[in-house]
Amino acid sequence: MADTASYFTIEASLGRSTIKAGVLSTETEAVVEQWGEWLAKAGVRSSEKEPVIVGGLAFSTPNDPRMITRHYVYDSLKQGKYERDEKEWAAVISALVWLTVTGPAGPRLFPEMKAGTAAIAYELTEVEGGRTFTFYLRV
Repeated sequence: MADTASYFTIEASLGRSTIKAGVLSTETEAVVEQWGEWLAKAGVRSSEKEPVIVGGLAFSTPNDPRMITRHYVYDSLKQGKYERDEKEWAAVISALVWLTVTGPAGPRLFPEMKAGTAAIAYELTEVEGGRTFTFYLRV
């Protein structure tokens, strides 16, 4: 019997570092929930102003889940962590799916992700001599 499962693709790149995955469409909600649970375990709450640690990175203020998630992805790409650790790779993919579904484009992209027709890419670029970065969504 032929494989009829549908997948969407998601990727992120920073310079020469690129992470890419095909995500089973039926697992979209579970992947989003998984990253949300990791954020909750780390104590990330949008109204809090206290320091938290996510993936070994310490964040002070603001305790914003989207900002922390973008920094987590950036750090993993910059340091190549996702290349050395399968769990790190899975965490970065979960973070990217979470960013997509919970972001401004989520209501438009979520049905495409569920149908297996989405091709999502994030492009990260270091600016100000590497002191900060941009985080752009391409679809």
